[in-house]
Amino acid sequence: MGLHELESCVGVPLFDRNQAGVALAPAGALLVSHVKRAQAQLRLACAEIDAQQGLLTGQVVVGALPFCRSYILPRAAADLLATHEWLSVRTVEAPLPHLLDGLRLGEIDFLVGAIPALVLEGDLVQEQLLQQEMRIVLRAGHPLARGEAPDWERLLQQSWVLPPRASPTRDAFEAMLAHRGLAGPRVAVESSDLSVIRGMLQASDMISAASPQLFQYELESCVLATLSVDLPGTGRSIGIVRRTEQHSSPAARLLMRLVREVAQA
Repeated sequence: MGLHELESCVGVPLFDRNQAGVALAPAGALLVSHVKRAQAQLRLACAEIDAQQGLLTGQVVVGALPFCRSYILPRAAADLLATHEWLSVRTVEAPLPHLLDGLRLGEIDFLVGAIPALVLEGDLVQEQLLQQEMRIVLRAGHPLARGEAPDWERLLQQSWVLPPRASPTRDAFEAMLAHRGLAGPRVAVESSDLSVIRGMLQASDMISAASPQLFQYELESCVLATLSVDLPGTGRSIGIVRRTEQHSSPAARLLMRLVREVAQA
């Protein structure tokens, strides 16, 4: 069916035509969103038919937010694929509003990671998996890692590697210090790149403040360590945003269950 025939069937203009080219009109954008939802429902129907036959197939698309990408989601996806060879997993990294749009259109199965408090419409559900406060992270052989936990005066004299100002992690950490009447740390390196922070911690005596989830593998292998210093009020909520159960594929429901198990462990 051609574009003119499609517009004739709908009865309103679907495209704006001008010298710059052709773009979707508001009615056209609305029609596209309904088509995408219809396609998502067809994929869901096929997946449920396969599940009735005892076979999980297809691809699970996950909106991966910070604080889940390094440990929770990879571990859960590995457990899924170890027992279901006909499945695949694809992650989408994008700003939260874009991911929510994809979730509503059925292009994304669910979101997982650090999720702020949201006012969601009835077609979406939010659930909290864990609330974890930040810890001070440093290399395992760091002088501060020996003996009793150091006081704040000594900690603030260290060289720090932290995300830039106006990032949630930096703001939460500095707000905690201000609440205690302490000045900000001496930040030698600012970076929001986790690989840069990880590299600086391993290659020097710099220290950082972060969620342990971000360095779970390094902590388990004793490459990095944390100090027994409380950082109250720095917790981030890790959770899932999903469609209702009847709009989630069997494979997506299974991966969400595995994500919950990893987070609880």
